[in-house]
Amino acid sequence: MRWTYKNGRSVNPSRLILPAETDFEHVNQVVLAHNYVITPNLINELRGGISRRQNGGTFPIDGPEFMQQMGLNPDQLGPFPPGGFPDFIFEPRSNLDNIVHTRPNPERSQNVQISDNLTWTKGKHTMKFGFDIRRLHLITAWYSGSSEADDYGDFFFNGQYTGESQDKASGFADFLLGVPYYTYVTHTPPRNIDGTTTHYYAYAADTFRVTQKLTVDAGLRITRIPSLYDPINLTNFDPSVPGTGQVIISSDPRSLAATQPLWAQSVNACNSPNQIPNYAGPDPSIPCTPFLTSEQAGWPKQLRNVYTHFSPRLGFAYRFADNKTVVRGGIGIYEVVTLGAIFNSVAGIHDGFQGNFSNTGVGDAGFFRFPDVLNNATNAFVGSQSFFTANQRNKKDPYSIQWNLSVEREIFRNTALRVSYIANRANQLTWSPNLNQPPILADGSVGEKPFPLWNRIRIRAGGAISTYESMQTELIHKYSNGLTFQSTWTWAKNLTDVESWPRSSFSGEITGDKMDLYHMHADYGNTGGTRKHRWITTVVDELPIGKGRRFLGNANGVLNGIVGGWQLSTILLVQSGPYDTPFIDFDSSGNAALGGFNRPDLAGNPNDFHHTRTQFWNPNVFACPGFPAGTGLSDNTLNCSSLPNGGVVGRFGNAAVGSLVGPGTFNLSLGLAKSFQLTERVKLKVESSFTNLPNHINLDDPRNNLTECSGDSPCLGTFGRVEQARTGDAGGNRVGQFALRVEF
Repeated sequence: MRWTYKNGRSVNPSRLILPAETDFEHVNQVVLAHNYVITPNLINELRGGISRRQNGGTFPIDGPEFMQQMGLNPDQLGPFPPGGFPDFIFEPRSNLDNIVHTRPNPERSQNVQISDNLTWTKGKHTMKFGFDIRRLHLITAWYSGSSEADDYGDFFFNGQYTGESQDKASGFADFLLGVPYYTYVTHTPPRNIDGTTTHYYAYAADTFRVTQKLTVDAGLRITRIPSLYDPINLTNFDPSVPGTGQVIISSDPRSLAATQPLWAQSVNACNSPNQIPNYAGPDPSIPCTPFLTSEQAGWPKQLRNVYTHFSPRLGFAYRFADNKTVVRGGIGIYEVVTLGAIFNSVAGIHDGFQGNFSNTGVGDAGFFRFPDVLNNATNAFVGSQSFFTANQRNKKDPYSIQWNLSVEREIFRNTALRVSYIANRANQLTWSPNLNQPPILADGSVGEKPFPLWNRIRIRAGGAISTYESMQTELIHKYSNGLTFQSTWTWAKNLTDVESWPRSSFSGEITGDKMDLYHMHADYGNTGGTRKHRWITTVVDELPIGKGRRFLGNANGVLNGIVGGWQLSTILLVQSGPYDTPFIDFDSSGNAALGGFNRPDLAGNPNDFHHTRTQFWNPNVFACPGFPAGTGLSDNTLNCSSLPNGGVVGRFGNAAVGSLVGPGTFNLSLGLAKSFQLTERVKLKVESSFTNLPNHINLDDPRNNLTECSGDSPCLGTFGRVEQARTGDAGGNRVGQFALRVEF
């Protein structure tokens, strides 16, 4: 049995005149284990435990009491969770006068787990079987993400009512009169997010010693991992209903009761078969959005299907007769479960709403003043609401098929060479298309939005892919005669279609925006973070100088103490540049899902160019989409809006993701160390190290926006311009360090 306990407290300062918040963290963990030798060749291990972590905090100001003393309209604002404070913004903004406090998060996570592993050795087989069951429980607060105050409100003052706009003194005068020019009023869900689920794992594996030279490993892993279930706070969007889609919520009556009326108004929610509390009903002149529970819609209670994963794996190792050569290989399927971010993305939608309210002139319709904090919301009309975090009902978890083949050969004593082919194919990666992106019609014009009652509908869906292939060679010399080294060269190609944004990375659970809903795989290209070539060598050498060494082997006394016993360590890194993506801030299609984000047309190789710091890539091979190379290019900038029809051609650019290759990296680092024995018990250790010893300038990624320019008359394009040296990715400037350490 093992019991672990942790109790931590911290004090976090608040802004300006507000007092500090005191936070705490409690962690408890109990593990029970029992090993039982059933027979000499049959052993069982049973484990179980509970792990609980609880965070929270206290804020000295009683937020609800403060809001009551302010006397703001309780029908428009509140209720107020404890620990918060309203946000008063005086424009122009600065961090010095922003008075706000975000309520502490009363977070609690718990995991009750039991697992069993059985090992059975029989003949040439070593077999293992096991299972793992986990009961998970998560409680966490819901935050809007766009307001630090949330339910307490955000109040903006710019001085326009008592003086000049954007004057801080006048803004404070507006505050004293209780006249904000703009407010956020946020209604968070009536209770914290509270999700539970049970995960199931099982496996079987066999290591089969076929012969003295051949070993085969086979196994199967089975997992079933439902999403967390919250009976109140879950919401999802079903695009199967043409024109409107439909909103699905949990079947628990508390979920319907928690629906925010302004949210229902903004999507023109149907009031049948479910009556939404305090909601006047839909506008009868336009279609309403069906608003159903999971039972009514025939959906699972987690609002997402649950799948059982079967992941087989197979590997082998064969040693040749000379005992100097080994061949290894394997293939397997590995799943990556989407759990936390996917769950949180569908929590707090229909029961959480932030209204934006713009004040009017004194005496005009819609003018409000404290205690009133709102008028007609600017984002509560039909078509204004977006569903940014919908989940595909039949979204499958990502999985990868990985395979490898290696040949290892002992060249001579203590030195071996390994050559490997390593690859994987990932499927069902998450991407996030905008389901409300208008289509491009046959004549090149832009059609209607598929769901006119909505603004954007961003859905987490499976279907993206990635492919990785690499050839790796590794030369290893194990310690002998004071020398150890390892040298590895990797050639790699990594392609994916979830890297639409320039300089973005692999998508996580909820990222991977798509430029074009109707051509999802058009973003397939090189991944920015993978270098095509990478050579790294590390060496640790006890210099052959001093007593008993090759040079000055007879040295003794003071001379040996000075020149003997030095250790040299080096790291050499040489790699090609990262892949990058050219882009333009121009909507050539007329239906860009990401605003004006687009890629240009490409007719040539922009990397086949004399690289300089001022112009690293060739801009002349690019063009505005739909036009010949160089069209619209002036002063190194593409001006697409000046072309016929304003440059709108009904399609995106054809330049591939990752079609640019940036500057490479060279870095040589060195360290030198020696210990001086001062007395029998006291030792002085001298160390020095230098990163980027030659201080080689590694150029940072050049600017990659073909519509960006800087300067006046003319405004010169920045595309291909390197503006600084690389600082990360082992590309920084030389840094030296010296140290003296006494050991006794």
